[in-house]
Amino acid sequence: MLRQVLGRWLSRLRAGKLYRSPAGNSFLSRCQRSWRLKRLSRTSVLCLAGVIFFGGTMIFGYRVLRTSDIFLLTELNIYGNVMTTRQQIMNLGGLTLGISLLGLDLEEVAERIASHAWIDRVELERYLPSALEIRVHEHVPLALANMEHEGKRQLYYLDRQGKVFAPVEPGQNLDLPVLTGEGLDTILSEAQDDENDATGLKEAVLELLHLAASGNAVFPIQIISEIHLDRRDGLTLFLVDTPFPIHVGRDDIREKYRRLVKLLGWYYRKDGMEGIRRIDMEYAKDRVLVAGMEQ
Repeated sequence: MLRQVLGRWLSRLRAGKLYRSPAGNSFLSRCQRSWRLKRLSRTSVLCLAGVIFFGGTMIFGYRVLRTSDIFLLTELNIYGNVMTTRQQIMNLGGLTLGISLLGLDLEEVAERIASHAWIDRVELERYLPSALEIRVHEHVPLALANMEHEGKRQLYYLDRQGKVFAPVEPGQNLDLPVLTGEGLDTILSEAQDDENDATGLKEAVLELLHLAASGNAVFPIQIISEIHLDRRDGLTLFLVDTPFPIHVGRDDIREKYRRLVKLLGWYYRKDGMEGIRRIDMEYAKDRVLVAGMEQ
């Protein structure tokens, strides 16, 4: 009998089914948790130490490279500048030969260079170890805007997107159409509202200027002396070689430009435009009024 009881007890012990008291189980669980926490703590400390060591090594290495002669700026190439000089661009960007190319914030440099009135946007490319390329995109003037500034009239350049970007300085190009009109600064501003009744005027004058700048031999942009913008009447043209106004309005600009090219071409082939007092492209649908002196 005793042999059978001991045999069953040994079998249960080998199978792990020996009964354990609650106190024994609780003590064993606490020991296991403590061992696991210690192992986790050692792993965390080792990982944290590795991260600190690796980060410190990277920071130290970066500082060493920044001060190294290998990455000093020795080659600076600037492209696309016409109205701005190389020295102006370097001064705006805070660039001098010999500065560290690694420590250069290209976005900040581009923002400073683009603060120049003639510069629309800037692209920078870093070529390690020692070269920097700057590609400048300047505004392309399409017309002049005669606007009031601080109580006096001043000519400003208008680019192909309709942005007024820089005042005209002495000696600069004046061979462009001049935009005039009351409240021209409001009409040409990006924020327009219904109160100033400027809706469509800016778009109309830009479309006309782009059509004239396309290179038509009969009606090139160079023969436009002035374009007057009026909230009620729209656009009125004055040409270089003719004293009379050409009333265009603000709608169907492309079609009116086509008719005007055809009309001017016909008069140029004839005896010229002597005696004409005005041309009205808004006289009637599909019709143009040419008023003579006798009328």
